[in-house]
Amino acid sequence: MTKRLLETAHILIYDPVPANGNLSRACLLNLGYRNIELVITLDALENRLKVCSPDLLLCEVAAAEAEVCRLIQSVRQGSVGDSPFPVVIAITWRPDSPTVGQVLRSG
Repeated sequence: MTKRLLETAHILIYDPVPANGNLSRACLLNLGYRNIELVITLDALENRLKVCSPDLLLCEVAAAEAEVCRLIQSVRQGSVGDSPFPVVIAITWRPDSPTVGQVLRSG
């Protein structure tokens, strides 16, 4: 049962560094997830969120924190995508107070 749930969960990864995104994807594949999409631009992320509702959204925020946080907030408010409740994991290489605070306030 758990294996089937992992295989059907839809995961959307945003990372502007393809090597890092592919590493995240490989780790998730190793755990049993199969329905994984990787996007490397904010436009592609926004377009995918408009047409699909991922169960998990994994986002790198350091490269464009304001834009990523705005997009997460739009998802939470229901203006982008079908579901305002995907699990969101935000990753940053700069875990300073302003960045973390902005991510937390985005939803």
